[in-house]
Amino acid sequence: MIIIKQNNDIIIYVNDKRGINTLKKILKLVFLLTIILVLSGKTYSIDQISDLNEDHDSTISSVKPPFQDGNEGGGSSPDYLMYIASRAGYQPLNGASVEEGLLVEPNQNVTPQGGNPLDFGHSYIVIVNNTSNSLQVGNYVMSPNSTLSLGLWMGVIREHGGIWYNYEQEQLYNSSGNHDYTALKESIDLDDIAIISAYLLNTNNDHYNLITYNCTHFATNLWNSISSRYITNHQGLPSNVLSSINTYSLTTNNIPYNNYGDVGYYKNGNFQVTSQL
Repeated sequence: MIIIKQNNDIIIYVNDKRGINTLKKILKLVFLLTIILVLSGKTYSIDQISDLNEDHDSTISSVKPPFQDGNEGGGSSPDYLMYIASRAGYQPLNGASVEEGLLVEPNQNVTPQGGNPLDFGHSYIVIVNNTSNSLQVGNYVMSPNSTLSLGLWMGVIREHGGIWYNYEQEQLYNSSGNHDYTALKESIDLDDIAIISAYLLNTNNDHYNLITYNCTHFATNLWNSISSRYITNHQGLPSNVLSSINTYSLTTNNIPYNNYGDVGYYKNGNFQVTSQL
């Protein structure tokens, strides 16, 4: 089988049975790839399809690698940091767990071993502004040298079902920093802040669904849009986010929570302050 490309036309000469079988495999692969692209809602030309693998590889290689100094996460600017943090929540005996309102019990006859059975675990994001300038993240303006937590909460638990600003910071502050979260840290730049801001400004992301869009989806979506260290949220459970975090080195329990701003959420474009530091 001989394949010749002339201008934008591809001419295929098949002169044996082996070549015919090879051609069938190629056409089948192109057909399957086309179906995948159609289902994804994207359209590509033949040349773009042939370049997909090359583009994917170049995208991966251009992602900022994490620093291997045991301190920062990765990136070009130490002025801004991003954390993803998660905790498993209440853990009864025999491996059962209650997380984000979902009961996972291998043995239905489980007796608690202590702790709050309504503690479902949680995953969230922290942004740190280490500069002497204010920083706008979405519509929220961070003060110089301040922190901001971003988390998704159920409306039954909080008065707003969706994105909350600094609620986790308030929790850690009130507990004097005592917590059982584990986190990864990444140094980020203003381009990364722009990506985070675009996600926060999309009102379609400001809601809560226990199964399809809970705190784990929110946190991992934001983190994975920035970091090359991919975090999974299998089954939408904070314990699985925690497990994914722990697959990497350089995890930390030292999560900044001081110097945060107003606590609250956005409603119709206006920030609703629920408490202040």
